[in-house]
Amino acid sequence: MTRTLFGKLILIISVTLIVTFIVTGFALFAYLQQTMTASKVSELKLAAEDVGNIYNEYLGETTNPIMKNIFQRNIARIEQTTGALIWIADTNGRIIDGLTDPAVLKNTLKFDGTYYSLGDPRQTSAVLKTGEDIQTSGDFYGLFKSIGQDILTVAELKQITAEGLSGQFIVYSFVKMPEVYQTRQNAINMYIAWGAIAILGVLLSLYFITRRITKPIKEMSIASARMAKGEMGQRVTENSKDEIGQLARSFNAMAVSLENLENMRRDFIANVSHELRTPMTSMRGFIDAMLDGTIEPNKRDYYLQIVREETTRLSRLVDDLLDLSRMQSGKLSAEMFLVDLNELVRRSVIKLESLILQKNIVFETSFDEADCKVKGDSDLLDRVMINLISNAIKFTPENGAIKVATRVEGNKVFVSVSDTGEGMSAENLSQVFERFYKADKSRGAIQSGTGLGLSIAREIIHLHGGEISVRSEIGRGSTFEFWISQ
Repeated sequence: MTRTLFGKLILIISVTLIVTFIVTGFALFAYLQQTMTASKVSELKLAAEDVGNIYNEYLGETTNPIMKNIFQRNIARIEQTTGALIWIADTNGRIIDGLTDPAVLKNTLKFDGTYYSLGDPRQTSAVLKTGEDIQTSGDFYGLFKSIGQDILTVAELKQITAEGLSGQFIVYSFVKMPEVYQTRQNAINMYIAWGAIAILGVLLSLYFITRRITKPIKEMSIASARMAKGEMGQRVTENSKDEIGQLARSFNAMAVSLENLENMRRDFIANVSHELRTPMTSMRGFIDAMLDGTIEPNKRDYYLQIVREETTRLSRLVDDLLDLSRMQSGKLSAEMFLVDLNELVRRSVIKLESLILQKNIVFETSFDEADCKVKGDSDLLDRVMINLISNAIKFTPENGAIKVATRVEGNKVFVSVSDTGEGMSAENLSQVFERFYKADKSRGAIQSGTGLGLSIAREIIHLHGGEISVRSEIGRGSTFEFWISQ
């Protein structure tokens, strides 16, 4: 499970939730324990204050027999309210009031025949030493060792304020610790119950959310593996607009590009194979015919000339492939000098004049009168112009028209070549500069070439820091345009 992104996310977040829940639980436990104890101690101190006042009132009227009952009922009321056992003892540890069941503590108390007393001097000396209240938990120096539970003890030293009397007394309050922590335990139980429900809900939500996030990634992984095996038609589901959805759309766009590139590569291999096989078969046939005497000696020069032309065409094809490879790998460097693009266009037109005349094409030029000089490699730029004008001638029907124009905009010189051919579809426009691309039948001309010319032209223009583009309309012709900064 942990080998997948889905499993890792589930594991990491689950561990984080559980650890957070446990740490928070311990913190809550400690806080509640401290808070509950402090709250109970505060309650017992207030009760001791009331007990002290009630006891002083009782001491002021000990001759009144009713006061004894009133005093005991008030003490019982306070014990019931606080849940505590309350004793009143003198400074010698003798229990004056509050001991209702001495048999429970008979092994830890002393009895002198009339009164019970605390058995350990520390049970009184601790409060007398400080002169204030004390609070402790446990068996209170062995007093409650037979009970087997921790007892919260609060002892306060009080002054006798009754008229005509003086001295001190101690108010002891005892509460079992489990009773003090009952509220804490209830809160902890509720925290555990609701926390478990919350964690379960979060984990279920996390499961579906993580699965939704990782599903397209898994699809992309599977699609990538299949594409590596040559299955280029793979696509993934695009079902969101977030980063994962953008990644899926980018993946599909990449898959389309790779599929197109693969198709162009296959077409290119087929085209190049044809371009190589046809002349080589022809040359071999001519040579075999000359060797076995089929071709008469007086006609050999004619056929040797054909072989030479085919060899030249094959050499040009190989040169184009090598040049494009060097350009795309950055190994081709340009010798930069000032080049007048107007003059370069004129020279290119002159080189192709015979082809223009053969198809009776109306050729028009429009040169910007401004300075059209740029820094570039004259031979490479001439190659671009020859390629663009040759393509325009190839795809322009007889008696058609071609226009070559230059213009200056800012610090850029633009050169455009327009023809009146059949034009290209939008699909062809998006691929026309791709490597291995070869014009399809929508151009309405004899298909020739290997589809490298425009790719080479684009690489040359990019080498000069410029851009090349094309716009076309079916039935209206095409316009290729590039610019180079001055």
